[in-house]
Amino acid sequence: MEAVGEALKGSAALRAKVIEKCINNERQWNPDSQEGLATIVTTADSRNKRLICERLYNGIASGRLTAKDIRSFNDETLTPNAIRVLRGK
Repeated sequence: MEAVGEALKGSAALRAKVIEKCINNERQWNPDSQEGLATIVTTADSRNKRLICERLYNGIASGRLTAKDIRSFNDETLTPNAIRVLRGK
């Protein structure tokens, strides 16, 4: 996780590429998970995917998100820290 964070932190181009890939990954955007995340992020629907992906990968790059936080996305039981990062706090 630290290596991924360092790579994302050191390269804005890599971070932009990963964020675009996240936005366009339709398998991860099922309606239920997208709706749930949208209630946490609280922005207009047109920006939810971008904002969620930006906050997720910027959180990894900054070290604010831990491996446990990332696993909580897969489990769909977000940690309090993951929720704070998604809210932009």
